[in-house]
Amino acid sequence: MLKDNTPPLSWYTRIKIAYETANGLSYLHSAYDNCPEIVIHHDIKTENILLGSNCETVKLGDFGIVRRIDSNMDLTEINQINQIETNYNFEAIGTRGYICPALAQTGEVSTKTDIYSFGVVLFELLTGSNPLDSTLTPPNLVDRILNQLALPNFNCVTLLDPRINISEPSFAQSRHKCHTFSLQVSPESIQDFISIAVECVSHSPSNRPSIDQVQGKLKKLLNSNTCICCGVQSDILSPSTLTCDHSTICSLCFLSKFQQFSSCPICKIPLRPNN
Repeated sequence: MLKDNTPPLSWYTRIKIAYETANGLSYLHSAYDNCPEIVIHHDIKTENILLGSNCETVKLGDFGIVRRIDSNMDLTEINQINQIETNYNFEAIGTRGYICPALAQTGEVSTKTDIYSFGVVLFELLTGSNPLDSTLTPPNLVDRILNQLALPNFNCVTLLDPRINISEPSFAQSRHKCHTFSLQVSPESIQDFISIAVECVSHSPSNRPSIDQVQGKLKKLLNSNTCICCGVQSDILSPSTLTCDHSTICSLCFLSKFQQFSSCPICKIPLRPNN
């Protein structure tokens, strides 16, 4: 998605990319009155996610091996078409590392095969790792993550791309004094993101969610990165003066409106006194 010399994407931006990609996939997977066909992209991967300036726009690309399926077809008819096309061109089943194991064996394609590939993309966004790495054991990213999730006392933060700095404080000057901020990447946010991805890469297609279900969960996760003051979705800074669970406020609001806050705007818990 990005060139090697591009600064690493923030956690909020990665969630936004996932959500906007799910939007595009939802459009493909939906049938309409004037168009009863659904479209299976068949090659969902990070290389096919196109980002605009500052990641403001996110689009899906490369529709060279899509499959159009009449939404009124039954499963037997769909499988017959899949078998014919797969026998004709094995490479038409997608990109290795993103292909669900059952698809690689049978060639059967459905919207749930796109969901699996999307789950791999989510793991890439989470870890910053490639889907296949022959230098690691196992080489498959999905297998490595699932193995780590099964470990006792597993800490989800260890899966986060190390280029996302969640502990180093930054400083901002207000009229009162210099205040310390830290990027708010909560373990809960990471765990929710992992849970969505794990559902997508379920071994059984019937256990994978629809793209609309995924989209709804990502939207909820995206909304958790909303400033309680201005309502703008962005990378949230949590000022050390807020002590309650609603300590999500962007630095701009905190600095420009600090004098107006004597308590949390939501729960009214008093701010921590400045030393």
